[in-house]
Amino acid sequence: MRAPTQHPLLGPEYIGCMMDVGVRLLCFFVDHGLPAAAQMVLDTLLTAAAPAASFPTLARAAAGSDGLGLLHRAVRSGSTPMLLAVMGWGVRHRHCFAWDAPGPMGLTPLHLAALLGKQKRPVAAMVLQSNPGLAVAWFSV
Repeated sequence: MRAPTQHPLLGPEYIGCMMDVGVRLLCFFVDHGLPAAAQMVLDTLLTAAAPAASFPTLARAAAGSDGLGLLHRAVRSGSTPMLLAVMGWGVRHRHCFAWDAPGPMGLTPLHLAALLGKQKRPVAAMVLQSNPGLAVAWFSV
């Protein structure tokens, strides 16, 4: 069986444009707590734009627009399934998301978790219980 060939019109410019649009869609779906849609976009980016796209490259690109990384966005969405999906992506792709990584104004994902409403605060407790060393990050701002 022959290996698939790339269409001549789908050159590097097209792949770059597709990655930009895909990263924006990924950010939108993570922001809105839609893990299935975000997973579909992520899988498409990783397969269709390969080898230009790798998970660390996409994670950096997601933070490039406004300084909010995928973990910041998942926490801000207030969706536990979305947060678990993003954390699962990190494990699956051997990418370490840092809970104490500063975003805009120095706020970390941990700070954002603590700022969620009372019904969503268990996210912060869950994170602190799984990594007690993160309590130091609270005093970083």
